[in-house]
Amino acid sequence: MSYQELWEVKALDRLKPSKQVGLDFAVEKVDVPLAQLPSEEVLIHEIAVMEDFIRRANDGDENTLECVGLNFPRELTPVYRGRLIESVLPWNRWALKMRRTDKTNDIPEYLEMELYVIRVGDVGIVGMPCEPFQGIGRQIRRESVLPLTIPCGYVNCSHSYITDAENTGDTEYISAYYRYTKFRAPLKIPAGDVLAKRAAKILNNWALANSG
Repeated sequence: MSYQELWEVKALDRLKPSKQVGLDFAVEKVDVPLAQLPSEEVLIHEIAVMEDFIRRANDGDENTLECVGLNFPRELTPVYRGRLIESVLPWNRWALKMRRTDKTNDIPEYLEMELYVIRVGDVGIVGMPCEPFQGIGRQIRRESVLPLTIPCGYVNCSHSYITDAENTGDTEYISAYYRYTKFRAPLKIPAGDVLAKRAAKILNNWALANSG
């Protein structure tokens, strides 16, 4: 018997009848808040740091291990590290141009995302068009009153990494993924927490409606 088959057999002993019946499905638009761009001074400084890093990396400098919050292992060649920073640099140049041309008001204040919520009996499924941080999934499961709630990412499309409030504002690769976009402002607290709260509210409203 395979491990999967053994797991399925053991799971049978824990089956319980669903207290709720029927099926619910909703698609809702959720506005994930975006922050303002960094100041012109910060952008100019970061661009200078990145350009210097790229020059040193192309010259073979083995000490090119950290740049604007990104950390690189020595297993990567300096030239390769420089290429990774080259992929970040265009965002800063775009943001600086928006600052200098006074076009920051043209930047959206929210990232509109579609949230897909399903209830099948006692089971809730929440689909998000992104790779949500674990904190978002934990919030959904904690705040949902259903016996089983399953958060899912990469549904229909992907806005890449979406942080929860606790991890918003960091500069490492995943938390600051906006720097790899063309072009999106940084996320703003509470960031992806709004997805969790809306999903839990929808599921709990369905649970309440079916409790009677």
